[in-house]
Amino acid sequence: MFSHDDPKMIAFAQLLETHQLIELRRRNLDCESNVRQCKVTIKAGKKYHKVDVGTSGKYMVEAATGKIFSIKAYGVVNKGHQYGTLDTIDEFCWGGYRGGRRANPTQTPTPTVQSPPADPGAFLAKPKEPDPVPVIGMGVTQNYISNREPWTVVEIIDPHTIVVQHDKATRTDNNGQSEDQTYDIQPDPNGEKVMLTWRENGTWHTKGNSRKEGCGWRVGKRRKYYDFGF
Repeated sequence: MFSHDDPKMIAFAQLLETHQLIELRRRNLDCESNVRQCKVTIKAGKKYHKVDVGTSGKYMVEAATGKIFSIKAYGVVNKGHQYGTLDTIDEFCWGGYRGGRRANPTQTPTPTVQSPPADPGAFLAKPKEPDPVPVIGMGVTQNYISNREPWTVVEIIDPHTIVVQHDKATRTDNNGQSEDQTYDIQPDPNGEKVMLTWRENGTWHTKGNSRKEGCGWRVGKRRKYYDFGF
């Protein structure tokens, strides 16, 4: 039986928060608001302990076994998606929407509350690929913490300045408040338009915002995702 303040629960919370922060920095999305939303908290329960990231529910840990599950909605366990146990947390990367098993686990010990991981870079699954050169009609994704919004490139002002327009996304699955979501995404001629500028570090940002402000953008990828726990 694992209590909510069991050392293994605390180690999982710290590892999850560390990986979330590393992923933000890897993608150049570590503005102050996003960093605040990486804070991990544990909420005790009789059967399951909730593990939240920022204001969003993320995982639930079965108190009796230490099994780690994702959620269907806040406080609703998804037993179809298990991510090992509290004894195998080092076998996973925790920086994405869901945990992912590491291709080449190392012998890096689980960090303690007092001691951060000695090699944070070991948690990175792969280096960030540069965004492609934008062209009219190319997809763009707006990243805001765990939510994703689809946009389309509609104007290229110069090689470092583009205009994107918000797409219309219609959900096509019947999974309710689940992380398993599919969408039909189409251009919306009446959608909001935003001007983006390319920065020397290889990322796109809303014109007028610094790299640490606002949302991040990924040119070349079009995705919609809504975090019901946020």
